[in-house]
Amino acid sequence: MMKRYFLFLCFTLLILAGAGYAGAATFNDGGDRLVATQNNDGGWDWPLDNGDPTTGSATNTAAPIAMGLLAAYEQTGDSSYLEKAIAAGDFIVANSPPHSTGNGIFMQKLSEITGDTKYIDDVKVKFYDALEAGTYNKNGTDYDTSSYADYIYNLRNNGTNNNLGIWDVALAAAGAALVGADQEELDIWGNKIEEGLNNYWEGDYSVVSSYSVLGLAGGIYGLGMLGQDLDNPISGSSTEAYSIDGAASLKDLADILVTYQADSGGFSKYAKYPYSAYTGVQATSYAILALQVVDADFYADEIADAANWLKEVQLTSGGWGGAWTGSGTWSDGSNSENNEVTGEALWAINTAAVPEPATIFLLGAGLIGVVGFRRRLKK
Repeated sequence: MMKRYFLFLCFTLLILAGAGYAGAATFNDGGDRLVATQNNDGGWDWPLDNGDPTTGSATNTAAPIAMGLLAAYEQTGDSSYLEKAIAAGDFIVANSPPHSTGNGIFMQKLSEITGDTKYIDDVKVKFYDALEAGTYNKNGTDYDTSSYADYIYNLRNNGTNNNLGIWDVALAAAGAALVGADQEELDIWGNKIEEGLNNYWEGDYSVVSSYSVLGLAGGIYGLGMLGQDLDNPISGSSTEAYSIDGAASLKDLADILVTYQADSGGFSKYAKYPYSAYTGVQATSYAILALQVVDADFYADEIADAANWLKEVQLTSGGWGGAWTGSGTWSDGSNSENNEVTGEALWAINTAAVPEPATIFLLGAGLIGVVGFRRRLKK
């Protein structure tokens, strides 16, 4: 009986190891795709690739794309992904200021991995310290943290991109926390996120840019990264079905967020339509990040289902598409693959993944056990 149990345990370890290697393929394929589409300057075209690596890259999407390379490096140990992420960091330094809202997240992570503080120092000094001093210049106007948070929010929440302002402010807030901004500065970012949530609007499929789930997930993620909860219950958001009015904590908001998860595991793009036909890669990616920061253990099943859905809709190219249900084409047949979405998908899956060394341990333990068992049988 003990022999059967031991053999069962060994094969279980091998099965778990195999699952780990299958997950590694996700990062290899995704990382390779980002390497293939990276331009010579270290950045990327948006949304995908114009076929000419010598052209100038988009400066506002390099950070979330490069987070995908860091995810691939962490999960596979392939140094080529780190080298390309460093090139992206150098691209951001060379083109700052201005800094984009997501840069702090990536630059802090890159400095943490490489031990080179020039990346986090660049975004802290040129962006967050300048905002604190009221000297951050954007298009000829000097901003402090409060006025710039207003600028970002109003730029994004312009009537056609409702709720996107919450998400964009939240990325800047998360970066502020990661680079070590003063508490007063963090409070400003947090208050702006909460203000945005109090103006949250669900929208529906007829309003293509409502970003309702992305906005809610972003707000939860940003406040969670700040270590802040809601100061007051949400009041004043949409009174339609699925309203977040009355939510008194991040946990309340996260509980609402998971109601937008479809049976497939993906998260809907639109709060009113939590069905598989309306799921999207970007919304699902940030939902994972949001649930992770609130309570990774409590929402473990939802996170795992979402990560598995992302793996399932990965394109044969290795990237991910921006179309509904994660497909590679829009309704008109055009290519929906998007470098930014690819980076964000890898980033999100990485937060929910078992580190690759654990896979190696499981494989080794399983193989050693099986070999040892066979030797005992021969004796």
